[in-house]
Amino acid sequence: MASRYGGITGSKNISEDFENINTALENVEKDVDAKAAIVADHINSTAAHTAEHIAYSGTAAGANVKEAVDGVNDRVNTIIQGGGADKDAELIDIRTPDPSYTPKRTIAVAGDITRDMQAQFTVQLAGVTTNVDGRGINVKAPPYNAKSNGVDDDTAAFQAAINFCAANRIPLIVPGGADSYVLGDLTIPSHVNIIGMGGNRANIKAKSSVTNLFNIQGQQISIENLFIDMNSAPSNSVVFYFNTNVMGISDIRLDRIRIENHYRVIGDANHTTNLVANVYCTDITCYAGKATPVVLRDFLGFIYFSKFIVDFTGTNPIHGINVTWPGFDIENIAGVIFENVDVLGGTYSSGGHGFVMNNCLAIWFKRVMTDTLGGTGFFLTNCEYVYIDEVVSSHCVRGGILFTNCRFIHGAMVFVNGRKDQTGEQPNQDGIIFDNCSDSNVGTINTQNNTGNGFVLRGCTRMIINSVRSISNSISGLREESGTGTSQYNQLGNVQSLFNLTNSVILISATTGIVSLITNSGLLQFNRVGPYTA
Repeated sequence: MASRYGGITGSKNISEDFENINTALENVEKDVDAKAAIVADHINSTAAHTAEHIAYSGTAAGANVKEAVDGVNDRVNTIIQGGGADKDAELIDIRTPDPSYTPKRTIAVAGDITRDMQAQFTVQLAGVTTNVDGRGINVKAPPYNAKSNGVDDDTAAFQAAINFCAANRIPLIVPGGADSYVLGDLTIPSHVNIIGMGGNRANIKAKSSVTNLFNIQGQQISIENLFIDMNSAPSNSVVFYFNTNVMGISDIRLDRIRIENHYRVIGDANHTTNLVANVYCTDITCYAGKATPVVLRDFLGFIYFSKFIVDFTGTNPIHGINVTWPGFDIENIAGVIFENVDVLGGTYSSGGHGFVMNNCLAIWFKRVMTDTLGGTGFFLTNCEYVYIDEVVSSHCVRGGILFTNCRFIHGAMVFVNGRKDQTGEQPNQDGIIFDNCSDSNVGTINTQNNTGNGFVLRGCTRMIINSVRSISNSISGLREESGTGTSQYNQLGNVQSLFNLTNSVILISATTGIVSLITNSGLLQFNRVGPYTA
């Protein structure tokens, strides 16, 4: 078949075959035009390009999928760029308040999201304090609105604010000054920090129906700078109740608090297994109490009392009752420190001891004083690892220190001054008694003016007592006695026993000795062992 392009063979010169070349070029042009028509038909084919031609019936503008997608892109760009002329429904909905809106309703349009976020933020912001430090929620501000007028009940306002602060870990500010809040029982969950703010402590008056004013049920709780009047509270009331029916109470701080006219100030549920740990009670005064302020049974592992004062001087003048209860009544706990603690006042009634502790482990008395009490200053039974450092018991009617069945007592600088020749004195009350104690080392002891003996070792074993000064006691200066245990292997050094009415020293055990002794007569004795009397 003849070539469509003129049968050009390439063996002739162009000038010789020009006619055939021209014919061939014309045919090539025709073929190119034909192929171009095929390409155009393909571009316009509904089968090859369905996006442009599939019918679309959605809410976006456009007759087909491509137009709808392009329209959505344009609207997104409009929103991102600031809304243009505000023609899009989304922008109008967001920018126009909805009078029918209620918080947390079902999200229907974009504006509901914005309004819901704004409503929640407004609630959280409403109670933020206007105090200078701006540290937390003000219980008097909206939405809590505590009245603080000393008449209206503010319990509900406080509880709502406490719950919110606990959930958001925000301090609760209680304005002080002339404000006074009437409160009933409050539940204190974890992460609560209540702060009395202002020039004076915030004043709280307990209701007559209160049982547990602060019912502590969690961890990381702090209550500080309050004045609490419990005068209207019933006899079963507790100011700070550690509710050990709930597990895991720990890391509690009570600071700068004065409580007056109280019954119990700090107590627990006396649970069989649940315990409290890491409690700090600092700068607290209990005044004119009507019962033992501190009664603990469920505490384990670092309980710290610092600058803690129990003052019974106002109890009888204000309430007309005699103090027949101790300042501290503690059992079955381990790890407690008393530093700069004072129990004072009261009447001449028995039972009004300073510290009553039973079956406790690891106790440290550091700069602690009991003064003018009807009972004994320090009354410890079945305790171990007791450290006494700068301890004073002065003018207590029934003696300064009585340790019974205790072991591992250590310390120094112990001073006991009895009630001899003073109002309310009782006969035969010894200054210091170690009864059936063992394995202890105590030094620098001064005991004087007691209506009984100055210092008594009763049935003790392996006791080392150094630098004892026992003066002006009604019976003996230092006396070893039989007790429930055998008195033996005790060592005493550097004893001064002067101006005592009967004996300077009485030793009964052949294994108990004194390294050096100055007696009533002024004689200096060395290396005396029992039985020995001077």
